[in-house]
Amino acid sequence: MFKKFFVILVPLFLMGCKTLYPPTFDQQTQAYTKSIEQYQINQLFTNIIRASESRPIAFVEIPSVLGNASSASSLGGSFSLAETQANTTLWGISNLTGAGLSPNQSYSQGFTFTQSSLDNAVFWKEFLSTLNLEKTKYFGLHTYPRELVFKLLIENFSIVEKNGDMELFLNNPLFSGYKKFDDLFNFLIDNGFTLAESISEKNAPRFCLARPPQENSQYRFEKEYYCYPDQVKFPGEKKLVIYVRSSKDIFDYVGKVVKAQHLPNPVYVEIRANTEYVYNDDPKNNKIFVAIKNPSMFTARYAQTYDLRGTSYIIPAEDNGFSQTVLSILHQLVILTKIPGSAGQTPGILVR
Repeated sequence: MFKKFFVILVPLFLMGCKTLYPPTFDQQTQAYTKSIEQYQINQLFTNIIRASESRPIAFVEIPSVLGNASSASSLGGSFSLAETQANTTLWGISNLTGAGLSPNQSYSQGFTFTQSSLDNAVFWKEFLSTLNLEKTKYFGLHTYPRELVFKLLIENFSIVEKNGDMELFLNNPLFSGYKKFDDLFNFLIDNGFTLAESISEKNAPRFCLARPPQENSQYRFEKEYYCYPDQVKFPGEKKLVIYVRSSKDIFDYVGKVVKAQHLPNPVYVEIRANTEYVYNDDPKNNKIFVAIKNPSMFTARYAQTYDLRGTSYIIPAEDNGFSQTVLSILHQLVILTKIPGSAGQTPGILVR
């Protein structure tokens, strides 16, 4: 009888089993990497919206991640025996009227990670400090349009006359005199405005104009403001003073770009189309940053966040100008700000 019983159990067990394929290590790491990428994008976008509303910005990081997985198997069964004097037989077993098996296998996985706040004096001292031009080599001046990088970096220009008179040009789209800055900025770009090695210090970058001025140039500066002073035949007597932003200032600037888009008379900061770079699939959309307020539920999203009042903002997945490039540059700035000691020793939040 035992042999018959065993022969019966085996097919019952096999019929009840279901093959379970737990996620592979590669699948788990891809899912984690995708989640972290979206987490970083949304954090940067959230801080841009905070800056546009003059709210405090804040950063957290994930210093450690631990993966865990567990697998469990169980087997249940039931048998029905007849309580009767009659000698009933099922599958060769006396008084057996029914039998059933319920095998089960389960698999679970998850990540445990910590979040550490960067709200400390070490991080913020670096974050508020004027950017060292040496760091600009990480922004890919030969990869990104110079107009984009310099509009992010430069706070304002000052032109100082020989008699000491000074004219200020503010790089702020909310300022009524912004067009004056834009006109000067475009003039400088058209005349080869770039970063080059310093004349006096080897490998120290400096702003300069690659093209020497002509006699009828709108602006002519002293020789030292040109990359090749020896080639300048028609120098001027004006000085060009350039103020560079801090990382915090750049977040504030992008916030102003977003705020200007939502004015009753919108102002859009754009990069002029030219042949220096292949910008976007649609050359007509060269806006520095695009944020849609209270979007349609059908609009595809690259990133989404909410302000304190619950207003929704998104970066559209398409036709978003240079939004993704700007987020990439901002991410680099935050990474370069994380000097030793800027991250908390003890995690602020433990998430399971």
